[in-house]
Amino acid sequence: MVRPAEAVGLLETDGPTPMPVLVERELMPRADVLLVFPNKPTPLVRGIERGALAAEVPGLRPPTDSERHRMESWLVKRQCTIAALSDAGLILMPFYSRGRDQVFVKVAADEARLRSAAEGSRYRLELKPE
Repeated sequence: MVRPAEAVGLLETDGPTPMPVLVERELMPRADVLLVFPNKPTPLVRGIERGALAAEVPGLRPPTDSERHRMESWLVKRQCTIAALSDAGLILMPFYSRGRDQVFVKVAADEARLRSAAEGSRYRLELKPE
């Protein structure tokens, strides 16, 4: 079984980069934000994934050099964004769209993290008069 992080190419690192906070679907808290990243220029192009995800899919053509370059730049930008969000303490769950032409990332934060950020910025919360 392929985990969502492996499907998006987040677990392939060349150095001692810390891994983003990724969770399985059952452990994911409520996510109020969903980010959408491009993955392929058209649904008819084969992706640039490695390993088991790179299996030959009938009907998909290999990408041209310019398409491959675009997909690689999208991958780098996506990984940088996901790493920055993870470093900020957010919980992320990336997964592909049905046609693998987009990558969706659910973004959530646990209550303790939100409370500490609110206290640190001295956020004033308006309460209803009782």
